[in-house]
Amino acid sequence: MAPRERVGPASELLPGEPKLVYLGYDDRGFPRQAIVMRDPWTGEPRAWLNLCKHLPIPLDGGSGDVLGDDGKHFICRTHGAIYRADHGYCIEGPCEGQRLDKLRLEEDEDGVLWVSDLG
Repeated sequence: MAPRERVGPASELLPGEPKLVYLGYDDRGFPRQAIVMRDPWTGEPRAWLNLCKHLPIPLDGGSGDVLGDDGKHFICRTHGAIYRADHGYCIEGPCEGQRLDKLRLEEDEDGVLWVSDLG
């Protein structure tokens, strides 16, 4: 089983308020983060790797700001690509048609969310 990181109580994950969760380092030594947020359409919790599909950089560029003004799209702050927050697909920009890497999100018996890689 892939290592997992604590997100926090599911009840504290609010719509329109993404939470960035540290996931350790990748094989090149770069830090990795999950973007955890409630789906703006269904309210279900979702988790994506905070890594643009155009260039291997975090969407927020280190700012912590991944969400567009409408609360329904993630924005790459480096080149402006727009990803839907519900399914992670890029709908505009140089990586159009590609999808953010989805992460596993689980809720334990105490109502705490945990995130890990799918593999």
